[in-house]
Amino acid sequence: MFQEEFLRMKDLANRPDSKGLIGVSSQTLWRWIQQNRFPSPVKIGSNISVFRMSEVQAWMKAQG
Repeated sequence: MFQEEFLRMKDLANRPDSKGLIGVSSQTLWRWIQQNRFPSPVKIGSNISVFRMSEVQAWMKAQG
């Protein structure tokens, strides 16, 4: 059975102590989401949004 994997913003965006998977700030990622330049998150709680790993990987592949 297929089980989808998810990533949180802290995994994708740069933080003061580590570089994220995408390598940009969370502000940049949110701006890209608003501009439809990055996959939209899935809301799984009132304060929790996650990103489908498959969509992030497809986006990364498309970037070259």
